[in-house]
Amino acid sequence: MIGRRVERGAGEGERSAAERFAYATLNALSEHVAVLDARGTILAVNRAWREFAGANSPAPAGLSEGANYFAAYAGATGEGAEYAARFAAGLRAVIEGESDEFTLEYPCHSPTQKRWYIARAKRFEFEGEAGAVVTHANVTARRLAEEERERLLHSLEAERSRLAYLFEHAPSFVAVLRGPRHVFEFANPPYLELIGGRDVSGKPVREALPEIEGQGYFEKLDEVLRTGRPHAGRGVRVLLRRESGREEEERFLDFVYQPMFDPDGGVSGVFVHGVDVTEHKRAEDRARASEERYRMLFTSIDEGFCVAEVLFDASGRGVDHRFIEVNPSFEKLTGVPVEAALSGRTVRELVPNIEAHWSEIYGRVLTTGEPERFVSGSEALGRWFDVYAFRAGRPEERKVAILFDDITERRRAEERLRESEGRLRSLFEASRDGILVEHCERAVYVNDSYARLFGYERPEELIGEYVSAVVAPEDAGRLLDYGRRRMRGEPAPTAYEFRGRRRDGTLLDLEASVSTHVVAGKTYITTAVRDISERKLAEEALRRSESKYRLLLEQASDGIHTYDVRGDIIETNSKLCEMLGYTREELLRLNVADLIPPEDLAAAPVRFDELQSGRTLLTERLLRRKDGTLLPVEISGRMIREGVLQSIIRDISERRRAEDALHEAYGELERRVEERTAELARAIETLKAENVERLRAEEAGRDLLGRLVTAQEEERRRISRELHDQMGQQLVALLLGLKTLGAESYGRRSSLDTLRQLEEITGELSREVHTLAWGLRPPALDDLGLEATLCNYAEEWAERSRVSVDFHSAGFAGGRLPLTHETAVYRIAQEALTNIAKHSGADHVSFILERRSDHVLAVIEDNGGGFDVEAAQPPAGRGGRLGLLGMRERAALLGGTINVESAPGAGTTVFVRIPFDAGGEKEGRSA
Repeated sequence: MIGRRVERGAGEGERSAAERFAYATLNALSEHVAVLDARGTILAVNRAWREFAGANSPAPAGLSEGANYFAAYAGATGEGAEYAARFAAGLRAVIEGESDEFTLEYPCHSPTQKRWYIARAKRFEFEGEAGAVVTHANVTARRLAEEERERLLHSLEAERSRLAYLFEHAPSFVAVLRGPRHVFEFANPPYLELIGGRDVSGKPVREALPEIEGQGYFEKLDEVLRTGRPHAGRGVRVLLRRESGREEEERFLDFVYQPMFDPDGGVSGVFVHGVDVTEHKRAEDRARASEERYRMLFTSIDEGFCVAEVLFDASGRGVDHRFIEVNPSFEKLTGVPVEAALSGRTVRELVPNIEAHWSEIYGRVLTTGEPERFVSGSEALGRWFDVYAFRAGRPEERKVAILFDDITERRRAEERLRESEGRLRSLFEASRDGILVEHCERAVYVNDSYARLFGYERPEELIGEYVSAVVAPEDAGRLLDYGRRRMRGEPAPTAYEFRGRRRDGTLLDLEASVSTHVVAGKTYITTAVRDISERKLAEEALRRSESKYRLLLEQASDGIHTYDVRGDIIETNSKLCEMLGYTREELLRLNVADLIPPEDLAAAPVRFDELQSGRTLLTERLLRRKDGTLLPVEISGRMIREGVLQSIIRDISERRRAEDALHEAYGELERRVEERTAELARAIETLKAENVERLRAEEAGRDLLGRLVTAQEEERRRISRELHDQMGQQLVALLLGLKTLGAESYGRRSSLDTLRQLEEITGELSREVHTLAWGLRPPALDDLGLEATLCNYAEEWAERSRVSVDFHSAGFAGGRLPLTHETAVYRIAQEALTNIAKHSGADHVSFILERRSDHVLAVIEDNGGGFDVEAAQPPAGRGGRLGLLGMRERAALLGGTINVESAPGAGTTVFVRIPFDAGGEKEGRSA
């Protein structure tokens, strides 16, 4: 059939060449190709087909030219026989035209390797005869790749399942975020528990956790995705809404944002791993606070406190001790300097004649573990002490803690107590601090200050009452516990703050100083109470002030930094970092001298001594940026507190450039000034003469304009009368004649219609003449005056323009204004309302007319579209139209003013003010 594809008219040589070309093309194909006729006879095969048949078929001739393809497949047996039958059936369907193409993938394994092929049969027709092209392509590589892919996918799935199991059961929280929107692909139970059990799967992190917007986490995720660098945080604070409708909860996290890379090396997502360390952080904070409270108490209490190491003899009796730790009150109460006490020497070395019973008691406390409270004197120190000793730490450390107070004076006072009780009571009563003496939690004595402090009139009202009656509920338990510990001889704070409750229920901040003493076998607790509300308010004000200072520091447009007297930078704001190109951390490692060029620093050193003296210094310098360039600045320096200086630094680069430019321009200006001075001297003389002439011309112009306006009004009055008296009467007569004619033409339809139309036209013409006559010169202005005329005009204008008018007037009960003034105000108001109707688009106008002692005032305001007042001013030298310019000219003739306030979209307000002489009013009317 390949041979028959050559044109029938071609010669033998051409047909042979065409066949050779066709066979060469087939042989070049890597697929196994055979061409079959309609009966399945193989017409041609290519080289790949022939070589495969020779290598794999026991009878290669059965698959070569001239053999029947169906017969070869019909004899197929063994492995793969079913594929041969299926392909033969598909091939027959193609040849018979039931389908155009048939494809089948089948195995064709050899003893040494596994192979797969795809067999295809494609129908064709040539010169009315059908046939098929059969190809077999080796797809072993693809099939093996697919099997390998399936194996890898299975392995990956198993690994994914294992990792998912590990993540699900991990004690730390884990999440996987994908894509630029950080969509949740996975979140383990600890993560879900952290965020309150929300369903975040498939949601972007900004949608799933909206409450952390602004806390910096979204930006760090974006940075990790952009840079491919991980980010870690330790003890980072985050506010999470863990329950719907509840306030955000503070949590602290240790976490890592780890980038996840795709096969191409790009960052496809972020792996989030971390631990909720909130409880650990809070425990650390509590421990730190406890330590701080202990240290504050240790250093601030008035009582002496020390920790001593006890030295024993061979029999186990305490014979000496050395101090390991002492508080500042130790030296004041014992007279032993702190440095000597902590030098490592024993007490016997410090005070050779010290009594032996001190070490014996401390040894007993250490041995038994039982604390002891006792009072004892020391002749060696010349003092009496109230001592509470207890074991500190483990027994093998041999440490005892000693809380003591110098009660020498108290002992002496106790000895004189009976004879000085009255004097002591007087002192108590005179004390500004409230004093309470209690026994078994009940008050046995309070002074007047104590009673007044809590809102009671007399101390007797509190005697016998429980001491907790004047303590806020939240502090009552704590203070009662302190008292019970003192009664048991256990250590308790001797100075503390608490909230007191006054008789009316109000609360106040108090500071207490407590001491315990025994009289006649009874233990009494004396508490001195002081109101510290103002101090608390001052502390809170200080905290707010510091917060405001930090806010102002960061928002300042100038660079600001503080430094010590050596020049080491303590603090800086962001603006200075921006100006000099340093980060905050870099600047904090520098000295102010590092920012000044050495030659400038040598010529003008920083004047630390003057700054420390309290002076404020203003200087200009060149500062060196991080990149080495110099920045001209103005520096204002001062001392803000002892040992701390502050400088405010302003960039004056633009000012320097402006000064240079100004200096250059100054010379040129001087030259030009000299030239212009001579010219101006000549011009001034000319202008003086011209000014005199112009003043004369302006005076003549004003006089002429006044006469022109008067003549114009007289002409308007004359024309108005003629329109009203003559044309008005004629139109009325015409209207009456038309009505009479209409009556006579009753029954003649066409004539009646014509007459009615003429009547309507005549009526409209009459109204227009009336309106025209009113506009030219309303008679009411002469008869009724300005107030009534403008009120009537406003009503008619409102009806005609369909714009509501709110008219108010005042001050016109005392008589009429001069005629010229009434005419001017009327014309100005008329023009203003006309402009509103034409241009403003308003639906409401407010009109105020007031007569005052020496002037008349009109205010016309609309709610229309407004306009640009400056743009509406006529260009210089142009005029001649009755508008804003005409209104101002009328007012100016009488010494008045018109101000217009307007803006696009904000409506328009016209203020008219025209002065008049009240004494000459009558004369003005008669004129």
